Amino acid sequence: ALDWYDIRIKDAINTANASTVAALCVDQPTTDNPFCDAISRQAGSGYIDSYIVQPENVAAFRTAGLELNAAYQVDTANLGTFDMRLVGGYLHRLEQIPTIGADVQDNRDQPFRPKYNLTFSPSWSLGALTVNYNLRWQNGVRRFERVATDGNPSYVDPQYFRFKELWQHDIRAQYEVGDAFAFYAGVNNFTNQKPDIGFETNVPISPVGRYFYAGAKMTLGSRR
Repeated sequence: ALDWYDIRIKDAINTANASTVAALCVDQPTTDNPFCDAISRQAGSGYIDSYIVQPENVAAFRTAGLELNAAYQVDTANLGTFDMRLVGGYLHRLEQIPTIGADVQDNRDQPFRPKYNLTFSPSWSLGALTVNYNLRWQNGVRRFERVATDGNPSYVDPQYFRFKELWQHDIRAQYEVGDAFAFYAGVNNFTNQKPDIGFETNVPISPVGRYFYAGAKMTLGSRR
């Protein structure tokens, strides 16, 4: 399935974090806006000493993009069953107008909002054994907002303009013993990809790194 979506929301409610509230305060046409009202500053220095994070009415959100979902299964006589699934996405637009009259903010291609993402999940089953592989990929997103870099091409060394791409590989195997028991083991992020340098400690992946796991499942009969 291949689906195109284009969603627009007016008079939406959004809860921004503290740093976003501060940025939205000064990015509006005037400081007479609800985001500046949520901040108090020290007399003289102007440093923020307190803030309020709360839901705010914003003017509009708009998002558009493409979603792909494909699945294919092959049953063989002697080699088991092969199942392949592919899920992908293209983010064409992700815009927000924080308050009426404010400039449109382009939030696409930012951390946790990649332009492209893909998940590929093939599996193989033969009798009681099932082996799964899962690949998660997304493009390397921008480190800095466009407002900081568009007017200053030398804002940062080009090698630090984007975070690294996400390449997460997971493998899991399960063996069923009758109808009641199953044993499983696996490894997540087996290539041991680590977060990129910078303040975002979870981009493009969590700092946990490679980890192994194992366990067992038991199915209990229903009571009558």
